[in-house]
Amino acid sequence: TVQPTFLASDPSPDGKWRGGVIRYDCINYEYPDYTEILAYEQLKIVSLNDGAENTIADQLQNCGGIGGGGLAGLYWSPSNRYFYYTDWREGFPESCGNYIVPTIYRFDMISKEIITVGGGHISPDQTKIAMWQENEIVIWDLDEGEIARITGLAPNTHNGEISWSPDGQSLVYLQTTFDCAPDYGTTYVTRLDLAEMLQT
Repeated sequence: TVQPTFLASDPSPDGKWRGGVIRYDCINYEYPDYTEILAYEQLKIVSLNDGAENTIADQLQNCGGIGGGGLAGLYWSPSNRYFYYTDWREGFPESCGNYIVPTIYRFDMISKEIITVGGGHISPDQTKIAMWQENEIVIWDLDEGEIARITGLAPNTHNGEISWSPDGQSLVYLQTTFDCAPDYGTTYVTRLDLAEMLQT
């Protein structure tokens, strides 16, 4: 009974595909003993040649709830083979920590396989992601997958923010001795040279 809303459009680099989110907004859903307000979203990839659709993710949302949610396309790989998206477009999860980022998923246009990449930050040229996995910084190429991995320089610390240099040749990341505001203890700032994989 709800008319869908088209939230966003993410065209592929070759102009053959479009990723988009369809949202069915909040309505009252009647259970025997109570009423819940729900919304529903679908993330689709549509062929711009013949209109064929692939629904690659969907999400039922509690409109009265808290936390993070919502589907969103993020970026295409340069080869057009992979489409990256998240299931956390807005809000914030109920947790404590100095570094919490949306999870990124990758859809393979050929095999239709979906894998969880992790949570990270896109490079200035939109070809790589830098992210934490446990206590390691991982560099992920949008076409090739993981291309580098290095352990954080400060041992026995908690992961913090990551930031790319404007030229994409290095990045800076934080590590802290505590993981909950307002006191993060000692903060370590490290620069990682990606060409040499050297840390300072």
